[in-house]
Amino acid sequence: MLIEGPMNITIGDPADGQGRVLAITFKPEFQALEIAEQGTEFRAYLQSLSDNISDIKDENDRARAGMLIVQQFAELLLPHIESRALALDESMVVQIRQESQVTALTDLLTSE
Repeated sequence: MLIEGPMNITIGDPADGQGRVLAITFKPEFQALEIAEQGTEFRAYLQSLSDNISDIKDENDRARAGMLIVQQFAELLLPHIESRALALDESMVVQIRQESQVTALTDLLTSE
C-alpha cells in the first residue's frame, strides 16, 4: 500500500511482536511550507485519504484498513500541525496494538 502525502510512513514489527510500529517523518518539502500552506496541504491529504478509502468497498481489505489507521492518526495530527505545536523535523514512532488502535493513538497525542 502506497499513500502519497506530506509524511513518510514506515511500518514494522515491534520488539515484543505485538501489533505494529509506525515510524513517521514529514517530507522536507512539507516542512518548508508556510504554516497556512501546511494546513491546507494536510487537509487536502486527509481528503485524498478519505476518497481513496471510499473507493475500496470491501471493508475487510487490508489496504483500506491501513489507510483508515493513517487517516485516524492524521486527523489527530491536524490541529497540532496548524498550531505549529509539532516539530516537523523530528520523527515520531507509534506502536499500534490490535485491540486498541484508536485508543493508543488518542492517548499518545493527548498525553503531551
